[in-house]
Amino acid sequence: DAEPCEHYTFTPNKTYVGNLIIGETYIEPQGVSTVINHSTGDKAEIDYKIRGWSGKNKEEIHGVIKNSLGEPKYHIYGKYSENFILKNLETEEEKEIWTAPSYPENHVLMYGMSSFSLQLNLLTDKLREKLPPTDVRLRQDMRAWESGLQ
Repeated sequence: DAEPCEHYTFTPNKTYVGNLIIGETYIEPQGVSTVINHSTGDKAEIDYKIRGWSGKNKEEIHGVIKNSLGEPKYHIYGKYSENFILKNLETEEEKEIWTAPSYPENHVLMYGMSSFSLQLNLLTDKLREKLPPTDVRLRQDMRAWESGLQ
């Protein structure tokens, strides 16, 4: 018996780069992201709040998950730097569904990359033997950046 498949489409929100010329540069998602489950008709709309001058909404998300009839069933909220909470609108039950990853000791020097993101370029001895000398993972500046030395 094959397990049923689900078909999703994802509409990303925009990415904003702030303080590009003056101040501390930052990158943040803004606007609405939509996920549709075409198998069930369920739809999630997640709004990544704009930071604004005061920083009041920094890293906040709010969203609604609706069934195929368009009826709101869940509310999702939180901060993408902390956690997401899912609230069942019928039972009022809340559940933490995602927690932000921890960061390595020198994450500020590594452009705020998480341990997971840094491991995407993990270079084992076995892999090194198979790579061409032009592979970007062999660049010394890349290695220094990932180690927080640059």
